[in-house]
Amino acid sequence: MANFLGRLQTLLFGAAIGRAASDSVGPVLEPVKQHAWTQNKVKVLDPETAAEASAKGIVSESDAEDDAARGGIDTGRFGALLRLAQEYPGSGELMRMLNRKKIAPDDVEEALTRRGIPAKYHTAITALFNEILTPGELAAAIHRGLVPDPGILLGEQPQPPFNVEAYPVQPIDAIAEAAGSGFDEERLRVLVGLQGLPMGVIEAAQAYFRGVITHGDYIRAFNESNNRNEWAEAVLAYARQIPTARDFMENALRGHHDFDWAAQQAARHGMSREDAFLIFQNQGRPLNLHQVTQALAWGAKYNPGQGDNPDPWMQSVLLGPVRPEYYEMQDVLKYTLPSAFYFRTLQEQGILTEDEAATWYKRLGWPPELADLVAKAYASNAAAAKQDPSVGKAQSKVYTETQKAYLGGAITPDLATAMLSQIVPSSADVAFIIELWDSIRNMEAGIPRPA
Repeated sequence: MANFLGRLQTLLFGAAIGRAASDSVGPVLEPVKQHAWTQNKVKVLDPETAAEASAKGIVSESDAEDDAARGGIDTGRFGALLRLAQEYPGSGELMRMLNRKKIAPDDVEEALTRRGIPAKYHTAITALFNEILTPGELAAAIHRGLVPDPGILLGEQPQPPFNVEAYPVQPIDAIAEAAGSGFDEERLRVLVGLQGLPMGVIEAAQAYFRGVITHGDYIRAFNESNNRNEWAEAVLAYARQIPTARDFMENALRGHHDFDWAAQQAARHGMSREDAFLIFQNQGRPLNLHQVTQALAWGAKYNPGQGDNPDPWMQSVLLGPVRPEYYEMQDVLKYTLPSAFYFRTLQEQGILTEDEAATWYKRLGWPPELADLVAKAYASNAAAAKQDPSVGKAQSKVYTETQKAYLGGAITPDLATAMLSQIVPSSADVAFIIELWDSIRNMEAGIPRPA
């Protein structure tokens, strides 16, 4: 044992002397070594480095095989080193390449194997390549009837017949689909409940006032909306219907209240007193022009309001729906005219001239040509009315005696025509009178009149 320890000490001492000598001689010998390698460039890549360089396309596979062979690695083992150095796409890239049909399923199997994933996981991994609906999308699909409802939805569901074709329902197991994203049935129910909104808060308030829903229904609809809960009662009060500002003004105009009351009520709509007064002025209707004329004739007093025209007729025009350019024209229609008979009488009595009478006929709305002709005709009658009454009596006597003599056969048609021509200016009228008398004679004789 002592001899062994002695030799060990000698060996360790010698090694220490050798290292010390090497450390001191190394820097001196390094240039010599470098010069030797420069003159003899025969060192090759180690097999692992050669395989990695080939896998990355840095050197050719044949050169890499040659270097590996110089390191004692044959072609088969170099192939193993080469495959170990190669990198294969991950599952995400494999999924996109397979879904886009850029690789085959066998390529996926090979890549998964090369990444060291055991074969028992391959089927499960490739199953992940088919995306499933996200929980939110699934909940929306159930809500919209695109995926069969697993008993989650509330309320009435649409039933045939339909006039509009519905989008087809897809046979997806909603519970299993949600589980694929880690959501159980209860959490899926929550997501479905988050879909859609209740009826609007104003509509819900009005439905409550109409007795369609209860106050609790209204509060739930409000809480399920995007409004903060503390505003529910304020919205309910706002939604309560009240008469319009015009209704309040109309009520005041009908004498149930005064304008001050109406203005206070209009303020509930946020309307100022000045704006309310504008509506008040626009409300109600005036008397028509004829009624104004009659009322003034009865002695009634016109009481213009603030800003009203002092002329009652013009105020009536202003309050009507007439455009401003017609104000003056409507104002002159304030009077009602009698029938044309009265103007004829006045004309025949010489109170109205022909031109004056024609003007009044035109004011009745007659066509100007007709008004002129009628006035002229009545002017002739008026002139005739001014002749001596004895002349009229004589004319009546001539007519009567001539008719009697002709019907009795005492005179000829020519003589009867001559007699009538003295009192009837128109020859056509004379001929017509003779024709009428002939009809009377034939009737009395029992002879039918010739066709």
